[in-house]
Formats: sequence, structure tokens, C-alpha cells
Amino acid sequence: MKLVYMTVIGLLVSSAVMASSWDYVSHGPATWAQLSPEYRLCADGEQQSPIDLRDGVLAEVPTLNMHYLNSVGRVVDNGHEVQWTPSENMSVSYEGADYKLLQIHIHTPSEHLREGRSFPAEAHMVHQDSSGNLLVVGVFLSQGTSSAFVDNMLRGLDRQTTTGLHPSSLLPKNKAVFRYTGSLTTPPCTEGVTWLVMQNDVSMSPSQLTTLTDLHAGNARPPQVLHDRVVLLQR
Repeated sequence: MKLVYMTVIGLLVSSAVMASSWDYVSHGPATWAQLSPEYRLCADGEQQSPIDLRDGVLAEVPTLNMHYLNSVGRVVDNGHEVQWTPSENMSVSYEGADYKLLQIHIHTPSEHLREGRSFPAEAHMVHQDSSGNLLVVGVFLSQGTSSAFVDNMLRGLDRQTTTGLHPSSLLPKNKAVFRYTGSLTTPPCTEGVTWLVMQNDVSMSPSQLTTLTDLHAGNARPPQVLHDRVVLLQR
């Protein structure tokens, strides 16, 4: 499924108009579909994200090959979440296609659930191939030891730039995933997104979590109905 360029613009929230048209409180998820005809899938779609990742079917899920680099980049608070955009071109390969890493952002609390459990935070690593198709890698974050990636990201917020960040440092050692077909978790809730959510979580410090929640507490869309979709559980 091809996604038009404006879909990516909407996801990155680079438009001031889009950034002001929806939120998580007064214009929250329950009202998104009412804010614009372009957001109708937020209510009518049957492949919406996030979901509760449970009852996965064991399968030989294709391996995600990562070609990440250490990169400087730009970090901003876009009004909905803290977001990092790398300066270097880097990508992942999946099912014969190359997906460029566009940006990484963090929700507090997690948007996906793992067998009914919510995590303090969830990072989304957003990728796009040459045809406009999106692939998002989700990573649950729990409280524990400090995350070097999150620390560097937050330190760069005031100056809107970061020193070298390596996306791999945000990932767990065991990279087994849940795989399903879903949507953007923000308006316009476009469907056809390949989701790969890590089965294992990584940690961040309580102070890092406090900083993120002070900036954007509750910037998470509630879990959506699975309908007839199947969640694949990588062996």
C-alpha cells in the first residue's frame, strides 16, 4: 500500500496546522475522527494501532536487518512528543525492501500493551521505503537503569541537536518481535503500516521517565480493536 507524502508529514507533525488540530486532552483520541474528514479512519478503520499484543501465533517471522549508524541529529518537542531525526541516512531491510529511518519518538505511557500490561513508555522508530510504505519498530521502556539513548536525546532538547546517537542502543539484546499490520497511532490514522514490536523491553531511569512525562504525560492512544487480524510471534 502506497502512502502519500502528506501522510509522512502528518506523522512527523511538521505542519503547524496539524500540530494544533488534535491532542490527547481537549481534542483527544475519541474525537480525532470528528476533527477532519481526513481523520475518518481513526474511527472507521479496522486495522488500527495500537493493540494489546496477546495470543500471538508462533511463526517464522522474517528477520529485520538493521543498518544503523552513529549519527548526530535534531531533537525537538513537536507538541505531541519528543522526537529525534538523524542526520545520517540509515535503514533497515525487511522482506526484500529497504526502509529509511525517518525519526524516533517516545510515548508515555506505552501505546501497545503486552498481554494486558502497560509499560511506562514506548519508543517508535519510524521507517519508510521508496514507495512510501511505513514500517515502525516499537520498543517498550520500563523503569530501571539509565538509557544512554534517552539521556542523549533529552540533553539535546534545549539546543535542538544531539551528539552521536546510535539507534541500536535503544534496542534489547533479544530482538524477537510481535508482527502485525496496523496504522499510524496519530491522525490521520493511516492504515497499512507494518508493525514490529520488540517482545523484550529495555530500561530507562526514573528521572528520565519523569522528564518525559513532565513534557507529555498521557500522550498515548488507547488500544484498538484487533478485528480479524493475526499477531505473529517470532520464534
